[in-house]
Amino acid sequence: MNGIRPRWAAWQRRAFLIVAPLVFVVATVNALSLRTEAVREGASASPLPFVTEYTSALGTLALLPFLLALLGAVPLTARPRWRVALVHFAGSVLFSLLHVGLMVLLREIVWPLAAGGEYRFFGDVGRELLYEYRKDALSYLLILAVAEGVRRSMRGAPGRPAQALNQTRLPLKTGSRTTYLDPQSFSWARAAGNYVEVGGDGPPILARDTLKALEAALIEAGVPAVRTHRSWLVNLLAVREVRADGQGGATALLAGGDEVPVSRAYRAAVEQRLSR
Repeated sequence: MNGIRPRWAAWQRRAFLIVAPLVFVVATVNALSLRTEAVREGASASPLPFVTEYTSALGTLALLPFLLALLGAVPLTARPRWRVALVHFAGSVLFSLLHVGLMVLLREIVWPLAAGGEYRFFGDVGRELLYEYRKDALSYLLILAVAEGVRRSMRGAPGRPAQALNQTRLPLKTGSRTTYLDPQSFSWARAAGNYVEVGGDGPPILARDTLKALEAALIEAGVPAVRTHRSWLVNLLAVREVRADGQGGATALLAGGDEVPVSRAYRAAVEQRLSR
C-alpha cells in the first residue's frame, strides 16, 4: 500500500526490543536457579541448565515476530471477542509446537558439545507436549500482554480529552456487513476508488464511502480530521512527526508507526493546525 508501512509498525519494533531482553533475563534466572538446586543436591556445577534455558529462549525469540504480527492482525480489543479468543488459542498451540521443534533442534546441535551425549526429548509424546504447552501458553499470554500494552501506549494521543469526543460509533459499510468505528481509534484514511480504507485499532477497514463523507462524520464526532493529501485523511492527534521530503511535500509519522504522505498543497495547512 503506497505511503503506509503496516507490516512492522513502531509499536511492534518497540515491543520486540522490550520483550527480547526479558526473555533472556528470565532464562538466565531460571538457569541459575536450576544449577543452584543441583549443587545443593550434591551434583557438580553444570552448563546444562544454561543450554536448556537458552535454547528455549532462542526458540521464543525466533517466534516473537510471529506473535507480534498475529497481535497486529487480531488485536485483543478486536470484535467479536470469541473470534479473538479462538485465533489466539490457535496461535498459542502453533507457537508451542514450533517452539518445541526449534528448542529440540537447537539442543540436538549443542548437547553433544555440552554433555558429551545424544539429546533425547520425547518420552510419552502427548504428555511431553501438554507439559510444554502449559508453559508456552503462559509465555504467549505474557508476551501478548506486554505487546498490547506497548501498542495501546503508542496509540494514545495527548491533547484533547477523550470525554470531549462524541461517543457515537461511526457505521462503515463493508460489503454485506456494517463495521462500527470508534472515532477515538481513528488514525488515517485513504481514498481507494469507490471505497475508502480506514486505519485505526486493528487491521484497516475497506468501506464503501467517500473520503469527504468520512471527514465530515469524524469532525462531527469531535475528531480533528484533516486532509494531508487529495486522497488522504489523518487524525491530527495521531501525528507524532512531520518529515520534509525535500520536494515541497512531507511525510507524517503517526503514533502507531504508520506513515502518511503530506502533499505540497496541504502541507502548510497541516503544519499550521499542528502548531496550534
